Amino acid sequence: MTDQFLLTENAHRVAVQLADLWATAVEAQARRIRKPHNLRVTVPDQYLQVVALHHVLVAAKMARAHVPSESARPRIDAAINAFLKAIVVTRGPGMNQRQALALARDVLEHFDEYLSGTGKKQKEDQARTGESKEDLAQRYRPELGTTGQPTLRIGSAPRAEIDLAAIAPAAARQLVEALCAIVGVDVLPGFGTAPLHHGGEQAD
Repeated sequence: MTDQFLLTENAHRVAVQLADLWATAVEAQARRIRKPHNLRVTVPDQYLQVVALHHVLVAAKMARAHVPSESARPRIDAAINAFLKAIVVTRGPGMNQRQALALARDVLEHFDEYLSGTGKKQKEDQARTGESKEDLAQRYRPELGTTGQPTLRIGSAPRAEIDLAAIAPAAARQLVEALCAIVGVDVLPGFGTAPLHHGGEQAD
């Protein structure tokens, strides 16, 4: 079919739309976190917010990897760095902001390992320090902030702390807007229901 939308040839545009979908998820989760209808769902909402924020980052990295214009990549890097700077409240020694968000996501995604003291980073620490699995499990235990300042921390002396509602929604949306401008995409609602419109993107 000559009019078929080719995903592989438009991966950078698809990435922008996926970033928009995940930013929308971040905005929806933030509303639920700030004004929970049921306190029982507050903790899962905050955990899922970290996953949504990480997916915004992954989509932005996908756009960077596939955008044809070489000159667009430093601009995407700058937009990603601004996003990370906004949402990463605290990071451990020797850890950059991207690693801090990845660690928060990994601890939640691989809870079966990290709460048993056998996560990837914990194994690295154990080889270096000889700590027990229990000590490592405690040191990487997820903790939540207050209602007034919802964050997720990894450990009480946090190796990573991620904003969930105060700054995260605006930061995610600003990243999407930057991607739209850089890649030249007008984001449409409903991924897969309509073709992506694109503007004056120029290749080097």
